[in-house]
Amino acid sequence: MLKGDHIEVRAMRADYQRGFSVVVAVENEIDGSVSIAKPLVFEKHDMAYLPTPTFDAAAGTQFLQAAMNCAWEMGLRPTNWHDERPGEIRAMGAHLEDMRKLVFGTRNPSGIAEMMQELKGVARRD
Repeated sequence: MLKGDHIEVRAMRADYQRGFSVVVAVENEIDGSVSIAKPLVFEKHDMAYLPTPTFDAAAGTQFLQAAMNCAWEMGLRPTNWHDERPGEIRAMGAHLEDMRKLVFGTRNPSGIAEMMQELKGVARRD
C-alpha cells in the first residue's frame, strides 16, 4: 500500500443469493484515486511452508477493521456474540433489529411465515 491509502469494504444485500456482494477498495486520500480488489483466488498450499500473507500487518489491520465495520452495519455478528446490554436496552435493540428486518429484510418466505406465527402467538396471549 502507498502513503495515503485507506482500505474500504462495502457490501450490498444480494437476496437472490441469500447473502452479500462485497467490494474491497483502496482509496488514496492524497490523489483521490480508487483501486478495486479483484476476486480472490484460492490456491492449494503445502502446509510445510508458511504462506505469504494476503496483507501485511498495517494493511491487514485496516482490512479487518473495515470488514468488521461493514459486516456489523449489514447486521452480521460474530458467531458466539452475546448481547451484554441490560434487559430493557437489549429488548429495544431486538425490536429495532426486527423493524430493520421488516423494512430491509430477506425475501425468504419461510422466515416471513415463522414471523407471522410468532405474531399470532403474541396476539393470542393478549
